[in-house]
Amino acid sequence: MGNLSKSVAALGLAFLGFGFETAAAPTASFTIQPSNPAAGVPVQFADSSAGSPSSWMWSFGDGQTSTSQSPAHVYAMAGVYPVSLTVGNAGGQTVTSASIVVSEENTLRLLASHGFEATLEARDPRTGNTGVGRAIPQNDLFGYFTIPTLVPTSGPLVPEVFVKILDATAIGQSYWVFWGGLTDFEYTLRVVETATGAAKEYHNPVTGSPSCLGADTSGFGVSATVTPTTHSPTATPTRTPPPPGSTPTPTPSAAIDVQLEARSYQWDFLAGPDISSNPTWPGQNTITLRVGQRYRFDILNGNPVDLELSSHSFSGISGLGLSGGAMSPGQHLMPQTITITSAMVGTYPYSCVDSSCGSSSQHDQMGGRIIVAN
Repeated sequence: MGNLSKSVAALGLAFLGFGFETAAAPTASFTIQPSNPAAGVPVQFADSSAGSPSSWMWSFGDGQTSTSQSPAHVYAMAGVYPVSLTVGNAGGQTVTSASIVVSEENTLRLLASHGFEATLEARDPRTGNTGVGRAIPQNDLFGYFTIPTLVPTSGPLVPEVFVKILDATAIGQSYWVFWGGLTDFEYTLRVVETATGAAKEYHNPVTGSPSCLGADTSGFGVSATVTPTTHSPTATPTRTPPPPGSTPTPTPSAAIDVQLEARSYQWDFLAGPDISSNPTWPGQNTITLRVGQRYRFDILNGNPVDLELSSHSFSGISGLGLSGGAMSPGQHLMPQTITITSAMVGTYPYSCVDSSCGSSSQHDQMGGRIIVAN
């Protein structure tokens, strides 16, 4: 009986082990496309985990999460974000993480292994209206710009200028820049080599000898030089001490967010410094900006369900470099970043210039003020 008991026990152990192996936990991994995103552009995250995961938890680093297998996500602000993916199945969970660098929405960042940043300024020769390009990266080598203030983007994105940068150092040459415009706007494309601060500008003057396609195969490398302009996104100016007794202008720091919302017959500041908003009667909201500080303006029509007010139009403030534009309900103008200088000290009124948003008496109250002080 003793031997029989041992045989039965052994058979039972074998039976329990047969077909009931513990499942292995999956190995987490993911890809990001594009790898060089700009603020406001959808980023596609794709699960590439091994081991057949059945659950996913994404953390995008900006407070947002998702349980989809391969979600898309839009970052509202530029910055460096830690992204993590936790995958699981019956065998357990594993997690992996990576950092994603999100550029300002007007900056196209290419060739990350070396580092180039491209920006675009455009002008409509028919109207004189100007606008800055919004970066739409496609991959590490290629992207394009739209110009929302000149070409409406309520529908599909409209590419205006394409940019490609290639590394030719392996064949003894420098970094090559290729660009092309599907537009009749005048534009200036500025490309900065971030490692050196070297910069070059490429133009499409429209009148004279317009350039639809261009290539610069000697623009960047050890011999590249900086093209001086007044709007370099990366150049750091040399500062000299102020004269005795004078008040120095503070060095601009990180941009402060300012949000201005068009509402029923009035404007409200939702974010920003020194706000006097939600006034007792419309037309009296104010905000105070300080010399030496940078501000990032988000101007929006915040009434997506208000069918009476189909649109608002921000007048713009030329003295501060803020562009105006029309907004349908729920729509934002393209964010604009400005640096306040001592020459801007004063009071700047603004208004809605779309008279269809209400009666004349009500529309007269669709105004407000921005105060600039030291």
